[in-house]
Amino acid sequence: MTARSFADLRATSPDGGLCLEALSADNGNVLLRDGVLVKGSSYGVFQEKFRYRLIDARSQAPLWEHWQDRGEGSPVAVWVSNDGYVVVHAHPPGWVTDQLLFFTRAGEKALVAVIAPDGADPGIEPERAPKRDRQRERRPRVGLWADRHVCASTAGPLWSQGSLTTFVCDGGATYFSLRAAWGRRLVVDLGAMAPLDEGAAKGVEAAIEAAETERALGVLSELVAQAEPESTDWRRWRDVAGALAVVIARRPPGAVPLLRRVEARRVGSFPSPSAVLGKGSHFMNRSSTRSLARLALRALGQEPAAGGNYAFVRSDASFPREGDPEMPAAAPADAWRVARATPSGASPLDVLATAGPPDFIHKVSRKVDRYYAWSELWDYDGPESTTRIVWSMPETSERSVTEQPRQVVQVVDGPTAWQGDERLLMILGFPR
Repeated sequence: MTARSFADLRATSPDGGLCLEALSADNGNVLLRDGVLVKGSSYGVFQEKFRYRLIDARSQAPLWEHWQDRGEGSPVAVWVSNDGYVVVHAHPPGWVTDQLLFFTRAGEKALVAVIAPDGADPGIEPERAPKRDRQRERRPRVGLWADRHVCASTAGPLWSQGSLTTFVCDGGATYFSLRAAWGRRLVVDLGAMAPLDEGAAKGVEAAIEAAETERALGVLSELVAQAEPESTDWRRWRDVAGALAVVIARRPPGAVPLLRRVEARRVGSFPSPSAVLGKGSHFMNRSSTRSLARLALRALGQEPAAGGNYAFVRSDASFPREGDPEMPAAAPADAWRVARATPSGASPLDVLATAGPPDFIHKVSRKVDRYYAWSELWDYDGPESTTRIVWSMPETSERSVTEQPRQVVQVVDGPTAWQGDERLLMILGFPR
């Protein structure tokens, strides 16, 4: 199992009136429970012993306190509503499930939603009626939210990238909505502490969509207003990706100026080796934020600015050597049309010099000999079609061959690959 760290967390309600803190003694905090010192560990991963406190931000008075229960996951993200409801995204021991913990305004943990892959055993025990002659502590309701897009990993289930959470007030009730990247929602009536089924959720869908759109535009406005957006806080980038996913789905016309500014910022980049430029010589950096912003612009009928979503850089400090070709920086506005005219046998540097970097790169492999050889497919998106460049695949797994640059073997002009959810989910890292 992959070692995970759980940092201290703080969240403020949208109106600024309430503050929630989640602190762990394992993170070096001196915490007291019932007057007794809670000792921590210096191990640095798998922190537990979290204490949650809801605080009045104006008077700094604590309103309630909750200590992490046995079997309760450690917090990954926390949210608090204006009227004092608290939701915690927690990861319990193991790698199959996540939890969403729901707290009443009085601080009672009243609902646990277990997030799991379809078909997985989430280990939920059925509730038992209490014996009449023995009083027991009230236990929270437990429900299952399973989906085929939730992927198990050794670091826990992967599902929250590109999600967006909102608190919605409608008809005197407060709802919590979590919209996953693929469009499905988990909606909970916080007053009743009960998840809404699909039919009941339809009744508040208009209010939720309006709140999601407003929050999405607010998240993007905060991003472009910051001078240094290269934050390493993944929770922030989850919100940015979730906001862009909402814009792609909802297509608010007023988002275009914001998207242009987001597109201009290469943030949220992830380097990986290039399989076609020659192993060990180049890395490619893809900006997920820029990729999603360009998808959103296309969804709104706008053509993105020139230049794809990738930057290619030399990975060896000894580069450039004498005689090495410079990395091309061409970025034509109609790259898809230029790419369509690429001749067979062209090299990666030839393509970058004419068509510039692609909009999306697919990694492909096949088994040759006893090992796997790798290559790529480069997609150049146009308004009505996508041009795909197919690179050669080595016929042997010998290093002297697999580390050589590839050549163009085919250019295919097909339907727009950027429409629908597939490209969006691939950018966010969901498997196909």
